[in-house]
Amino acid sequence: IEVSDGEEAQTEDNHTNKAALPVTVNHVENVSTVWITRATMYSALDRLVDQLAEMKGQLTPLTNVGVGDMVAAMFTEDEELYRGKVISIVNQVATVLFIDFGESEQQAV
Repeated sequence: IEVSDGEEAQTEDNHTNKAALPVTVNHVENVSTVWITRATMYSALDRLVDQLAEMKGQLTPLTNVGVGDMVAAMFTEDEELYRGKVISIVNQVATVLFIDFGESEQQAV
């Protein structure tokens, strides 16, 4: 899939075209919200995921978390750590948005 991020490219005949960017679709939230990763970011994202995996046994659970906090959270589907943002807390259950992939899930706090 190729998308445009609004960057414009000049052609030889001076026409302005949108520059296509190769991406991977990570998650389709709804018809107007699709989570993607630019191909140029794959290696950086892989390094980040590897670093979080190395820290998995060393991290301690947070005892005081609030809406808007950035966290490292375990995604239950694969039990790996990913970057997340707490988007709500209701009755000691936080909804965590995994910011690199668009998935969200509820986790006890």
